[in-house]
Amino acid sequence: APLQIVPELGDYDWQEQAIELGIQGEHQHRNASLAIQLCRTWIEEHEANILGKKTDFEIVHTDIVDTLTAPSLKLSDTFKIGLRNSLWPARSQIIKRENVTYYMDGAHTQLSTRTCIKWFEQAAEQEKTITRLDEKRLIG
Repeated sequence: APLQIVPELGDYDWQEQAIELGIQGEHQHRNASLAIQLCRTWIEEHEANILGKKTDFEIVHTDIVDTLTAPSLKLSDTFKIGLRNSLWPARSQIIKRENVTYYMDGAHTQLSTRTCIKWFEQAAEQEKTITRLDEKRLIG
């Protein structure tokens, strides 16, 4: 299988719907694109080898000349629902209880810890803007 870079999440055709991911954080966009490409590859292999037929993924952004970048796709409702309903407990997860908000992430490397801090700062600021309250916040 060729090694390719996944496209930006915004390069996919969302059919005029907003990008919605079940897991928060800007860094999850790259992971979502990787999940789309892994599913596409599995489906193509499965349908070709098992069912003997070719898939009908609609490729968008064919102006990409870079063969190192995987093709962007028109996303079906199944893909969009899957991305919206994805859940990974304790990964960029927010739990609210009364006047305390818990921000949970299992960051375990220097890079993931920096990413977690960025996510926490953005999420906490967004919550403060919405609620206009200075609540207690715990990160773990």
